[in-house]
Amino acid sequence: MKKIVCILTLVITLTKFTCNAMEMGQIASQAVVNNATETTFIYWTSQVQTYTTGGVTFTYPGNLFLSSIFTSAPLALISVAPLASHPDTETYTAEISNNSATSATVMVYLVDSLTSTVSEAPNGSVEVCFLALGS
Repeated sequence: MKKIVCILTLVITLTKFTCNAMEMGQIASQAVVNNATETTFIYWTSQVQTYTTGGVTFTYPGNLFLSSIFTSAPLALISVAPLASHPDTETYTAEISNNSATSATVMVYLVDSLTSTVSEAPNGSVEVCFLALGS
């Protein structure tokens, strides 16, 4: 039986990017098998943007050598926060309409249960909170 010891080390370095105000960091995972240590990294990035009609695009940061910190489309998590009070019959819902290794686009919709209508959320009605995890 092989003895596997997994050590999860969180190494999160917050860096504000002045060009797009996106934060990023990394989570290091180490596995020790037979005196050999293997380290893998999971990168994360997050940002909050005020919604604009047509959707908001979150562009993942890169570095001098890579156009993006992700090698494939990351796992993306979203939530919305209304910026003003609204009737109980109105609900905001969001979807990730596009996700790639370099960016993601989020659409927000306003669902009105009183009139049974769904429409795109108006400009400035919500903030979109975005988190992406990947390698």
